[in-house]
Amino acid sequence: MDPVLPMAVVAIIAVLGIAVLAFVLPRMLHKRKGAQWSDWARENGWDYAEIRPDMIGNLSTVLNPQHYKVQHVLSRTHRGRWVFTYEHLQTVRPGSRDNNTTRYRRVVAVTLPAPAPKLDIGVETGSMSCRT
Repeated sequence: MDPVLPMAVVAIIAVLGIAVLAFVLPRMLHKRKGAQWSDWARENGWDYAEIRPDMIGNLSTVLNPQHYKVQHVLSRTHRGRWVFTYEHLQTVRPGSRDNNTTRYRRVVAVTLPAPAPKLDIGVETGSMSCRT
C-alpha cells in the first residue's frame, strides 16, 4: 500500500474538520449565548428575542440595512416606558469584500413620552460627542 494514501486521507479529514468547526462553532456559541440571555430574561422579568430585524430601521439611521443586525434583544417596561437593550452589529466594507470588519455595540434605548430630536451620544475621534 502506498504510504501517501493514508496521509492524504488524514489531511482531507483534518481540512473537513477545520471547515466544519469554522462554520458550526460560531453558531453553537451564538445559540449558547442566546440561551443564557433567555434564562436571565425569564428570571428577571424581561422579554428576550434572538434577533429583531424590525428594529434596524426604527432605532438607527440605516442606508444599507443588509449591513446591520440587531440581536440578543432584551425588552420590558419600566415606569410606563419601554426599555430595550441589544447588540447592534454593523458590517463595514472598507474597499473590498475580502476585508470586511464587524463593529459591535451594546445599545440601550428608552422610549420618550413625546417626539424629540434624535440624540446620539458616543465616542468620536477620542472625545465624547453629543449630536441632536
